[in-house]
Amino acid sequence: MNAQPVETIILANNREFFASLDSHLPGETSLQLKETDFSEVNLALFWARGSALVIVPKEMNAQFVRDIKALLYLHDIVVLHPKSYSQSLCNDILLDSNCYQVLAETIRASDCPQVITWGSTPDVFRLKSHLDAEKLIANWVELPQFEVQWAANFVGSKSGFRQLLHSINKRKSHIRIPEGYICADREEALGVVDFFLRRGKSSILKPNRSFGGWGSCVFSVDEKSETPTHKLAQLESAYGGLITGGTFVVEEFIQPIEYLGEPLIPTVNALITSDDRTAVQFLSRMRIADSTKYWGVEIGYGSLPKEIENAMVEIAVECGAEAAKLGYRGWFDVDLIVGNDGYLYCTEMNARRTSPVYAFEIWRKLSKLYDREDLYLSSNDHASLPSDFHGVYAGLRQALIDLYFPINGQPRGIIICMATPVDEDFGYTGYVAIGGGREDVAMLEAECLRILANLGGNQ
Repeated sequence: MNAQPVETIILANNREFFASLDSHLPGETSLQLKETDFSEVNLALFWARGSALVIVPKEMNAQFVRDIKALLYLHDIVVLHPKSYSQSLCNDILLDSNCYQVLAETIRASDCPQVITWGSTPDVFRLKSHLDAEKLIANWVELPQFEVQWAANFVGSKSGFRQLLHSINKRKSHIRIPEGYICADREEALGVVDFFLRRGKSSILKPNRSFGGWGSCVFSVDEKSETPTHKLAQLESAYGGLITGGTFVVEEFIQPIEYLGEPLIPTVNALITSDDRTAVQFLSRMRIADSTKYWGVEIGYGSLPKEIENAMVEIAVECGAEAAKLGYRGWFDVDLIVGNDGYLYCTEMNARRTSPVYAFEIWRKLSKLYDREDLYLSSNDHASLPSDFHGVYAGLRQALIDLYFPINGQPRGIIICMATPVDEDFGYTGYVAIGGGREDVAMLEAECLRILANLGGNQ
């Protein structure tokens, strides 16, 4: 087997990472989560820097892969998938001798390639142990040591992050967090919600080990038509055991200030390296629907006020240093809100690679390719498609042909970033809009959404 040397090996194990939620969710919601995970596998392709082997759970759309390679000059990338798939990509690799051998031989042919995963899981460690047994040397810089895997789960939980921030504030007392309480069960949580409402404050309930806003719910002081008990009962019907059987954090809901016409909800991504150093990777502002659901980011000059950017970097370094004391190593992000009172609040931490990473990598690569510092990018990871549109990637690509990047050879346009696996249709897609500033991008995105809304019939 003549494997080619690579700089990076990417294991797109997001389905494996989020599978821990499956047993808590009712069938329909669990299926929705699985479909989301499989559709977002494409995003790992954008993580590649230089030559790479990208292993995904399912066969990717070949035209999509060719297009992305050409657009971003990612010519030295090999995409591989195991012969069968389950909820665990790493297990599937171990069960497929050919796939495992390609991985092993690629590491052997390379000079300590960096291995990137969506997040650390027991199955990642099991795959690593097989590779280690063959004395295959790779740089697992984003993976904590096996014995401190608990630290990743802890700082990534809602209650663990609050404790981490309290530890920092014992020394410096400068990071604001919303008033909040850790609740053992739903009855305690309802009591805290009522406690906030009686004081004229809205609150947000978050399942302790949820991701991406799943199961979160805002209880507004202005909402008179529905009691908290009834609202939580509706949440239980959608999210099952995530609501009925777990710990919660209930916090004061911080109403974000408007900046450039939209809520100002920043996020900072960083990496804790093996020498305990925290390296900030990038800053962005999130796009949030219904106060809880992430659907994209904005990246580029002017997307955030400068004073907020400086504070974000300081907070990330502090959080990274505190997490490193527990033994955590790897990628993380800190989500924040700029409240109507003008203060910056920390709300949660994700101990893994996060969805905005792919958008940043596109922005970084295109800024370098076109030697442009003023490029602006907006992403939409959940762009709905009409129910009667059953086209695959080629149909979307053709529908957006006049907007497709690069328009007339210039660094502006739309790039489709989610092409569903072969012969599957999940009812939505994802894209980024790139242009020479926020207004330019807004115009491109508005036209893109208009075209997507009018798809259907035999297209």
